[in-house]
Amino acid sequence: MSALVPVGAATTLAMIAAMALPPLIKQLADMHLTALCDRRSPAELQHEIKVTYATFSNNVTITQHRTAWDNPKEWVAMKVALLVYVPRSNIWTLYCFDRNERRAQYPSSSTSDLASLIAEVDADPTEIIWG
Repeated sequence: MSALVPVGAATTLAMIAAMALPPLIKQLADMHLTALCDRRSPAELQHEIKVTYATFSNNVTITQHRTAWDNPKEWVAMKVALLVYVPRSNIWTLYCFDRNERRAQYPSSSTSDLASLIAEVDADPTEIIWG
């Protein structure tokens, strides 16, 4: 009978590193996502609204930051989209979030073409992502 071995921090970090975006995929994602954030965060409005993204493992979360309506010195962050990459199939899937940050798969959202998904996020023809 074998004993259960607890997963330590080093093992967990190794597992996360193994799931990280491949370097070329990450570079492409960074290029497209930086452009999206720049378009959605106009310089003249950056004191009121900013769009950022964060990468963790094979996931990219796009977040909109706005000043609070009752306190312009306070920033409120709201997740607006999640891109999940599956390396073995080279497929990205787009998810959107509701006001309670529950995620749901965006309609027609799985593709190997990351640029088309980011264009979909930017255009938001369904008005699900940006409202």
